[in-house]
Amino acid sequence: MAILGQVGALQWAQLVRQLGVLATAVLLARTGLPASHIGRYELLQYLTALLSAAWISGLTQGLLTLWPKVSAAEQKNLLSWVVVSYSILSLLVAVVIGLMPSRLLQWLSGQEILHYQRWFALFLVGYLPSLLFEYVLFLHGRYRSVVLYSTLNALGWLACLVLPPAMGYTFSLSFQLLAMLASFRLLQLWIYTSRHAQLGNLRWDLLRRWLTIAAPITGYALLGIINLSVDSWWIGQLYAGDTAMLAVYRYGAREIPLATALTAAAGAALLPQLSGALHETLPLVRRQSAKLCHQFYPLAILLTATSAYWYPWVFGAAFAESAVIFNYFVLIGGSRVVLSLALVTATQMH
Repeated sequence: MAILGQVGALQWAQLVRQLGVLATAVLLARTGLPASHIGRYELLQYLTALLSAAWISGLTQGLLTLWPKVSAAEQKNLLSWVVVSYSILSLLVAVVIGLMPSRLLQWLSGQEILHYQRWFALFLVGYLPSLLFEYVLFLHGRYRSVVLYSTLNALGWLACLVLPPAMGYTFSLSFQLLAMLASFRLLQLWIYTSRHAQLGNLRWDLLRRWLTIAAPITGYALLGIINLSVDSWWIGQLYAGDTAMLAVYRYGAREIPLATALTAAAGAALLPQLSGALHETLPLVRRQSAKLCHQFYPLAILLTATSAYWYPWVFGAAFAESAVIFNYFVLIGGSRVVLSLALVTATQMH
């Protein structure tokens, strides 16, 4: 499959995941669920991103960069390290979320109680490692599987969260269903790994090479996560942990899914090619960036010019104030269509 076909597979995976999250937000607002309950869900999302988004980004980008530079046998060994490392780190994040002291929670969010805490922690044990599966399928050239897997999981996410409150059940049931879905996804990953990886005699030199590449990328991603998370932190401090106000803010603090999904996937998909033959693939980077500009800017102009009208209609009157915040965040998306980070990562000039 041509390079643009490869890019398209990951772009679809990123886009359908973000559209699933966006559709969930819209439908939750339409179920009649109180904004305070939606804010509890957004708080869990905020804490998860704060504790996991940086190392997931760094380790994934490191894997995509190193993969084409090692032999087929080393790739099997590397895959084993990656899956084991993801699983261990995910377990640690889940433990932190599940056992978070009230004092730490209050400092991070202004709240003393974390609702749905244990079920969400169990969900993270399976969900965070399974984010790797799409990239593993991609590296093995199974692009159609990437599309199918990501689509089914986005639909599963939507159904688990929205159906219980829409049918009159408690919101707690949503997180129980999410935990079950994540456990199934983790099982899929480990079954695939047992067939395509080399779990015995793991080589430490491959681990060191992978982490050496991933470390500065993780640091860069951590700066970005802190920059985005500090806003949610301020909301918690200034409004004394008001989850309804947190929901209003986070419903606005969403970049256009098309921009973030397509640019992140394009950069990730180009990494193996850039790492192997940089000068041959530079024209592809330029064409891909130009294509992203043509997709993003007209949509951004249209959405920001009309947000005052369509935002209350889509999300409800309770989230009308979110439109102003949304307009600010769209401005951030303009810089993402320049795929400079992919070039820096591929050349390891961190």
